[in-house]
Amino acid sequence: VLVAGLSGCGGGSPATGLQPAAPEPLTSDEIQTLLEHRLANATAPVVWSFGGAVAVCQALGCPVIDAIHVDTRVVEKPDLAGLEHLEPRRDIALASQHLVLERYPPIYRDTLGAWMDYGFFLINVSSGQGELEFFYKTMWFGDARHTSPVTATSDTASWAGVMSGLRTEPASDAGALVHGDAAITVTDLDADPAVTVYFRNISRQDTQAAIADMTWSGLPLQGRSFGTADVRFHGEHGYARRADFGADAQGSLFGHIYGPDHEEVGGLFNRDGIAGAFAARRE
Repeated sequence: VLVAGLSGCGGGSPATGLQPAAPEPLTSDEIQTLLEHRLANATAPVVWSFGGAVAVCQALGCPVIDAIHVDTRVVEKPDLAGLEHLEPRRDIALASQHLVLERYPPIYRDTLGAWMDYGFFLINVSSGQGELEFFYKTMWFGDARHTSPVTATSDTASWAGVMSGLRTEPASDAGALVHGDAAITVTDLDADPAVTVYFRNISRQDTQAAIADMTWSGLPLQGRSFGTADVRFHGEHGYARRADFGADAQGSLFGHIYGPDHEEVGGLFNRDGIAGAFAARRE
């Protein structure tokens, strides 16, 4: 019944009028177990970003507020407990969590998560008073052990899914969650593959106010990764840009293609005062 409901089969019999059974929402414990399994399988690249009222070191190679950082290992194990099931969007599973951290003054933390078969993202945003007025962290974890080149019969491959994020500026909007649709396309696969990332139908979760589309074009596909030139990679001397990666573009972005048949793509972005993540399945 679960398979029929998910695949769209069993649309009801004219004779009986029966409707396909919808899968039951996952419990918080089931979501935690599922994401812990994906976390255990996570490999490089592990991608994260942070910002807001947080203290950072100033030395060369230190993490940078609002920058996208790529690691070869899981830097921090995220809190996966207490996530509640949300309605899926565009075939992407979603969950959220709201916590009030017991301290004075209290800190309110909201988490949004999304997952596919080979990876997941988490968006954490916390708000309070004084120095802890606003801070955030976005994270992407994926199983990147499949490395075969991307192929397609038409020299073009495309993925469709979702993007989610939070306002980092202006200060009056800091922490507001946003959602939209994501489309990723790789063209010229047989010669010089280039990636286009397009976010549209973006709006604030609370007010439904529309937000302008975002597009990145001409990003070189390097192995299975793509992104902008300002992404910072962890190395012997901390975090630094790589001269051989990415392209100059407005805003920051890092993405990776996952699965033995290139079924999924996901990553992080930061642009136009929004920091967030995206996840998509191959069309």
